[in-house]
Amino acid sequence: MPNMRLALRLVAMKTVLPTFAAALATALALGCTNTVIHETAPVPDSGAIDDDAGNVDIDAAIADPPDTSPVCVYPAGPYGKTQGTIVPPNFSWEGYVKGSNNVTTLTMADLYDCDGTKGINAILMDEAALWCGPCNQEAMDLPAQMAAAWTAQGVAAVNLVIQDDAPQRNPATTNDALRWRNAYNLGPVANVVADPKWSFSHTGSIGLPTNILIDPRTMKIVSYVEGYGGIDPAVSKLALKNKK
Repeated sequence: MPNMRLALRLVAMKTVLPTFAAALATALALGCTNTVIHETAPVPDSGAIDDDAGNVDIDAAIADPPDTSPVCVYPAGPYGKTQGTIVPPNFSWEGYVKGSNNVTTLTMADLYDCDGTKGINAILMDEAALWCGPCNQEAMDLPAQMAAAWTAQGVAAVNLVIQDDAPQRNPATTNDALRWRNAYNLGPVANVVADPKWSFSHTGSIGLPTNILIDPRTMKIVSYVEGYGGIDPAVSKLALKNKK
């Protein structure tokens, strides 16, 4: 009888062991899976947020990706203010940027747009004086031209007011820039600043207004036109070339 009982126990063990082995393998597999999750979860120092139950907020722990956007470095010279040269980055003026009612500083570097992310496809600098008849006419035409085409094309207009009224013709102030801006409702469409140093002047006689067309991708002066004979088609041509 003892031999019979021993034989029965051996048979039972052969039946139970495979089932136990399978259960143990499953438990070990689950245990490994849980271990991987906890090892890859960020520690609190990484910015993860633990709730009262000790759980980790994975979304809060994910860091923002590094900024890989291109950086616009202002082009090197030769710098100048004649056609074919690059406008110096340190040119700056006090006045009113488009859409603002506060006096601020505008620089050439602010208008540089190497890759079009600012939406600037052409820069038109307009040297003007309050006493100048053609200058007033051009300023009067500007809002309609911006509405008709130039705003959509990405033209950045900058009115550089150089002198006040005749007969004084004193160097312009920000108050003169404000008068000019208000007279022709230029606030929503153009930057209007005082330019008492007459930034783009040259020796000899100068015809006003003076329009300086600049490529915002290179900051090179594309054209330098004295006097006003109507809208210059070169402005749209440059803007459309650069528009994406």
